[in-house]
Amino acid sequence: MVSRLAGRPGSDGPDRCRQSTHRGVRGRAAACRHGRRPGDAVTGAPDVPVVVFGDVCLHVTVHPSGSDEFCAGDVKLDPGGSAAMVALQLAALERRVAMVGVSGQDRLAEHLRERLIASGVDCSRWTSVAGNTARVAILVESDGGHRVIVDHGDMKRPGEALSTLARELPLRDDVLCYVPGFPDYDPLRVALVEQGARVVCDFGFRPWLTDAATARDNIVSRVNGVAIAICSGASFSEGDNRALAQACIAGGAAGVVTSLGSRGCLVSDAEGTTHQAGFATRAVNTLGAGDSLVAGLLAALADGRSLQEACVFAQAVAAMKITTLSRPATVHGVRALLATAGDHDDDQR
Repeated sequence: MVSRLAGRPGSDGPDRCRQSTHRGVRGRAAACRHGRRPGDAVTGAPDVPVVVFGDVCLHVTVHPSGSDEFCAGDVKLDPGGSAAMVALQLAALERRVAMVGVSGQDRLAEHLRERLIASGVDCSRWTSVAGNTARVAILVESDGGHRVIVDHGDMKRPGEALSTLARELPLRDDVLCYVPGFPDYDPLRVALVEQGARVVCDFGFRPWLTDAATARDNIVSRVNGVAIAICSGASFSEGDNRALAQACIAGGAAGVVTSLGSRGCLVSDAEGTTHQAGFATRAVNTLGAGDSLVAGLLAALADGRSLQEACVFAQAVAAMKITTLSRPATVHGVRALLATAGDHDDDQR
């Protein structure tokens, strides 16, 4: 199986991480208060082990109180979107991370960038499109499930705006680059692959998950040159998931991680597929579980872990994330969960 597919040493200790991510927060906030337009000059690449590409939106998370779902209890306002949630989770795990982001040109975008920076995310490379930043309303149900209403604002083609910015970034060979696997991000993924970047791509796009054939038709054609393809297989049979993973390997992905929800995940490469069990926790809000899995995977791979080892850590991160309403999983909570399962390793943090 995969030994060092995407992981190379380069982790800093927690103390150094906290210093590097929080130093100069105000200065960085001022520097990116007015979003960079596509085509503007970029000076250097972020000096971090993981760079997350994507758009940011506002998440309005509502957890009803009592039996009346229209009676709001807890209401949380947070930066959202797949990329922002991955970046925030990495920062919560005390990893150095940069977000090369895109937003609208409004006061909301300024506020969301400032929130990301205050959380320890380097947002010094940013672009924007004219108009409003997207907003997402999330109604959390009693079983931890959720319903979502999306106002995309003017964020129609984020991948095109970011692909221009990505081509101007001289990324180091050891940097992991996360890209959402949605169709709007095809230009960005292609641009990074053409640059030889080590791309980790999450292909859990809901319209592709209606059945295994639809997933295969849409995912396999997009994996060429991707270091790690992440697939969502909770609703598919194990046979279908294994077949899709091997099709992705044949299509040019170096490795595949297939998330199975509470059942764990499948880890695949050219030598075959193995199953790894997940962690049992009580779900409060399952939104963001996949993004936290991705963040845990990126953190462990950047630490030099094998893909199989990284998946253990990633599943612990995702399992802890769903125990909160909107906060990322903490490094202390993840350590505790790993310790109870007998998989804790001090080097993994």
